[in-house]
Amino acid sequence: MINDCPLCNHTPLHTIHVKNDYHLGKCDSCSLILVRNPPSKQELCALYSFDAGYHKEFETNRELQREKLAAVRNDYSILEKYLDRKTPGALLDIGCSTGFFLRVAQDKGWRCKGVELSKDTARIASEKYGLEVYQGEIGDQPFNEEEFDVITMWDVIEHLEDPLETLRHIQRILKKDGIIIFRTPNADGLFPVLSLSVASFAGQWPHATPPGHLFQFSKRSIGRLLKEGGFEIVKTVDERISVSYTFGSLSELFRSVKWLMYSTVFIPVVLVGPWLKKGDSMVILARRQGK
Repeated sequence: MINDCPLCNHTPLHTIHVKNDYHLGKCDSCSLILVRNPPSKQELCALYSFDAGYHKEFETNRELQREKLAAVRNDYSILEKYLDRKTPGALLDIGCSTGFFLRVAQDKGWRCKGVELSKDTARIASEKYGLEVYQGEIGDQPFNEEEFDVITMWDVIEHLEDPLETLRHIQRILKKDGIIIFRTPNADGLFPVLSLSVASFAGQWPHATPPGHLFQFSKRSIGRLLKEGGFEIVKTVDERISVSYTFGSLSELFRSVKWLMYSTVFIPVVLVGPWLKKGDSMVILARRQGK
């Protein structure tokens, strides 16, 4: 069981919720939330496999492929909107799965590479789409210093065993005037905060999804993480996680009276969160410190 905060070394962490037998601990000092009893590296590798159902549907389900491509086109529009440089350069997507974002960026003129932990999805990206994807962790890859203009991580940093170590690797391979852009859930969003306050009564906290998500960041803790990793925030964009992801399809809302009541109360909270700068998801743009 992890007792010390890995970000600020504050002691002790205290458990705020237990889900699927995983203890979610929060640091009172920096507000970082993490799984205190995380799975082993071997268990994590097994989790991100077709045998476990991880992204297997992206291999053959054309409808889901179209939906995912539409979603990553929106991601690319965010990058394009806030990126100072207009000429495409070298881009690395960490946690690229089967390479949807890489395909969109490559079509826009970027020289693209990807890193993916899952052997199965990395194989699809390489063999089916011809993308340059490296399987494994970022620290194991043969990238050069200051190789990339942009490094992206879409809904990835919360999955990493050591986000700070990853940021230090990124700083080494990112150009001095380069940027990183990533999306991650915001634990200080309106819905996460209010739903956690009734989690013991409701018996659930949908925002956290261990063991896949090992960390839950707030704006404060992600700012501290980036500072420790040698970055400074340029822009924060409030978003919301899709209602269907959190609450299920329309038919699933009626699976029980209790869940229908819960959803009726909290779906409006999810929708209004970004308007109040308290969305349950956030996109962060950052650059190397002092640049």
